[in-house]
Amino acid sequence: MKKYSFDPPVIRVKQGSLVELEISTRDVQHGFDIPALGIKEPIQKGRPARVRFQADRKGEYRIQCGIVCGPGHDEMTGRLIVE
Repeated sequence: MKKYSFDPPVIRVKQGSLVELEISTRDVQHGFDIPALGIKEPIQKGRPARVRFQADRKGEYRIQCGIVCGPGHDEMTGRLIVE
């Protein structure tokens, strides 16, 4: 993560898989939120976080920054695709 983007912007996973993501930020504190899956994780610079979940439902889910990080915050989004 970095102002105001996710890298990669799209994450693809297989349905039924146990997913573990290691997430870090290059600049300021951000939030890694996927509201539809109940994921809400603060990410602090220098302290990578691990997010684990079961990808049990096919679909496309919006990833958003859950901590206001500056003027481009509202456009900071990505996608999780469960195939």
